[in-house]
Amino acid sequence: MMLSQTELQVEIEIRGDILNGGLHRSRVCILMQPAYIPPDVVLDNTGKDLDESCFDQSLNYTTFHVAGLVPGLSYSIIVGLENSGNMIALSTRTFSVGSILLPGVDGRMSIADALEAGAQLHNAEDRATASRIYRYVLDIFPDHAQAQHLLGLALYQDGEVRQAFPYLYRAMQANESDENFHNSLGICLKALGRADEGIQHYRRALELNPMQVEASINLGDAMQSQGKWEEAMEQYRKVATASLNTLEDRLEIGQAENLVKDATARMCELIRVTDGWFHADRCLNEALERWPDEPVFHNDRGNLLANAGQFETALDEYQRASDLGMLAGKLNVADTLEALGETQKSIDLYDQVIDSLEKSEVDPNRISFSTGITLTAHNRNNRELKSALGYLYWQLLHQRQIVREDYASSYGIVPLPYAQRRNPDSIPKIGPRRLRIGFVSRYIFNAAVGLYMSELIPQFDRNKYEIIIFAIGQSKSMKAAKQIEAVADTIVALPKDVRIAREEIRAWEMDVLIYPELGMDKTTYFVSLAHLAPIQAVWWGNADTSGVPAMDYYLASEHEHANFYSHYSEAIYQFKGMGIYHKLPALPKKTTGRDQVRRVIEERFDIPSDFRFYLTIEVRSAA
Repeated sequence: MMLSQTELQVEIEIRGDILNGGLHRSRVCILMQPAYIPPDVVLDNTGKDLDESCFDQSLNYTTFHVAGLVPGLSYSIIVGLENSGNMIALSTRTFSVGSILLPGVDGRMSIADALEAGAQLHNAEDRATASRIYRYVLDIFPDHAQAQHLLGLALYQDGEVRQAFPYLYRAMQANESDENFHNSLGICLKALGRADEGIQHYRRALELNPMQVEASINLGDAMQSQGKWEEAMEQYRKVATASLNTLEDRLEIGQAENLVKDATARMCELIRVTDGWFHADRCLNEALERWPDEPVFHNDRGNLLANAGQFETALDEYQRASDLGMLAGKLNVADTLEALGETQKSIDLYDQVIDSLEKSEVDPNRISFSTGITLTAHNRNNRELKSALGYLYWQLLHQRQIVREDYASSYGIVPLPYAQRRNPDSIPKIGPRRLRIGFVSRYIFNAAVGLYMSELIPQFDRNKYEIIIFAIGQSKSMKAAKQIEAVADTIVALPKDVRIAREEIRAWEMDVLIYPELGMDKTTYFVSLAHLAPIQAVWWGNADTSGVPAMDYYLASEHEHANFYSHYSEAIYQFKGMGIYHKLPALPKKTTGRDQVRRVIEERFDIPSDFRFYLTIEVRSAA
């Protein structure tokens, strides 16, 4: 028998046939001693002494507790029953105490100490080392619930949701009375698109402990994602109005207040959705009356004002959040300056934010996440700045794991992924497996990008390539039925949810993944930060480098400038021509001459006759 703890509860029961003979002046004697001491373990004199004790026994059942067992040792325990001075029964058992030998640590550690060390590394964002420790424990005790729970959490936080699920599920099965296990499993299930099951576990966590406020907030988020506003508000309000003294009974002082603030912020945002801008502003102002120096609420009010188009007032709130030490506030100042046309000030501030990233912690829940899309229009090399932004977001999303990945979702029902395939009879069935190529875009059916793709993608040889389109922000009702045969083998509609979209794309096991543009849609941008295929490339739908660390190639034209390599963070693959394909439309017969058109324009807009005209073609978006 192997123990996972350094203490033991011993139960002694005297057999009925012994009791039938009668006991007189009976005693139970217990002797425990080391049976095996590993060569690397040195015991002091106390550990080497025999531990023997005897006590009167008048009942047929008793228990005693042993503590202070040494990790790595094997022990023998001998129990004897003495009656009238004679030993009439003897029982012997042996057991070992589990231990872990960690690299760089002297001596053996108990399982509890090893898990504590792993948890400290976990909290310090070193999940790789923490996970190794959890796996060491599971190598010895495959059913250790706490190790399974911690490893499942680490995998989940690293984006490995499908791998995390079995660990979290087994941990919950091993200890169904632990509310934290139910809460963690609920989070994982929601990320897998199984929100209803996740809700059941949030509710179970709250049944076990009504003050499990993390489960309340998560339940509120789940209800909100399903459009169940009143139930979501009930959960947020319960936490927002909870007594700090009550919460501090199970949480640290700072943690309890932060949870109350977080629930208040979510409540204000939900009020914006349900009751409108005015009531949300009042909610935030009430929060600021309670916490006047809380930068989060200044920043959130800035977001509210910016969404209403009041950029100048929003800038004041963002500046206040920045002055209070919130790096997210400073980044939002830069984003707002960009919106106000103060491009150089915005760029300078972005540089400051990037420089201070290692010195300050960011709460990206409050960042409006500029992708620098407007920088394309300025005559400058954006490689350094956009690469720094891409690395910043990658670090926050995948390394520090402090980005809430539903930041880009509008509140409401998040539809599950839906795949629509072309007629199976039209799919080639001979030869080797076709190379699987995926296209990820929110604008696959609209905007200029959609127009280009709708004519370019069908030119792929379907005998060589299997084409799959991942349409971000679409649902089962997407307008793909008539287009699927011409455009792709499969079109997968994905919600505007970064984690769901990312996991669904990964599950398709693409060989090559192409992003027609990066920067116009934030959900697509943040999906691109993960390596979801062996080769990933971005097309020139946004004619600027993406700066995304996970992007291998930029698909450009052969007509680039001679020193264009210095402008891109990606390796360059050059198409012949412009890298696009267009079918010439049927043109009507000319009925009006060029000179006539020019004269009409000159008269209509009062333009001098020597003025030079340029034609700029724009595609009207249906989005």
